[in-house]
Amino acid sequence: MKERFIGFIFFVISFSIAKSQTINPSLLKQTWSANWITAPDAPAKTYGVYYFRKKIWLTEKPDSFTVHVTADNRYVLIINEKFVSLGPARNDLAHWNFATIDIAPYLINGNNIIAATVWNEGEYRPEGQISNRTGFLMQGNTKQEETINTNTTWKCYKNSAYTPLTGIGYNTYYVAGPGELVDMNKMPDGWTKNDFNDDAWPNAIRVGWRGGTPKGAVDIADWMLVPSTLPPMELRIQRFATIRRTDGITIPDGFPGIQKSITIPANTKATFLLDQSYYTNAYPELDFSKGKDAGILLTYAEALFNEKPDGPGKTFK
Repeated sequence: MKERFIGFIFFVISFSIAKSQTINPSLLKQTWSANWITAPDAPAKTYGVYYFRKKIWLTEKPDSFTVHVTADNRYVLIINEKFVSLGPARNDLAHWNFATIDIAPYLINGNNIIAATVWNEGEYRPEGQISNRTGFLMQGNTKQEETINTNTTWKCYKNSAYTPLTGIGYNTYYVAGPGELVDMNKMPDGWTKNDFNDDAWPNAIRVGWRGGTPKGAVDIADWMLVPSTLPPMELRIQRFATIRRTDGITIPDGFPGIQKSITIPANTKATFLLDQSYYTNAYPELDFSKGKDAGILLTYAEALFNEKPDGPGKTFK
């Protein structure tokens, strides 16, 4: 029973090749042909993580393939196993943002896998996160791209591997989101790959009876769609700067600046403190293998003390 850490990598929010694109004017005036979708067993407003998949066949690699995408609360879009987009930018229900992306660089001649992770943090969501209910929406810009539209042909899966980690922060005032508990034994392996068998996955269901609705098109009480006014944010790999402290483990020279493997023997505990040395708005990525039923605890703090506390009740960061 071993844990093999390939390395710690930080992804800085949010987009890479995604660039500003022209929006079909009709999509700003009339109801979309794409539907908001969700999983059949998805509660409307409670915590949940969901996967959505769609296969599209292209006779040739397109020069341009523009789509508009959003979700409630949030989504990660992956095409042919490549990270494409994270969003949407937060707003209120009367101004629900969608991102416009040319995904042509990610598409290939033949079979393409469009995959999205959508999560709703429900009652645990951050104070700044407005929400209507769990949902995902993608609309092609023109007839050429409408094969990608969200509807009941999409496959979906409720991922029970995730549960919210509550009780963090200060009881008197805490407005951020929860942590996560992830049981990798329940995680579907390779679900974004072309050869993944999703036959057992149910088809998605529509949310409501109409398609996506741009603000001002009709009088509605849920998501009124508007183009996101924020430019795509930077996405790049950034490794931790240094190791400050280790317990129960020997770290190879060069790590974490250089990606290296770390093996933790079975039935042992190891701790190491990584220091970025400056603020970074990012998400951690941890690669590991083996270690059946082992546990990994990942926490962070904004200020670090090199030495352990010398008495009870003292802070140790």
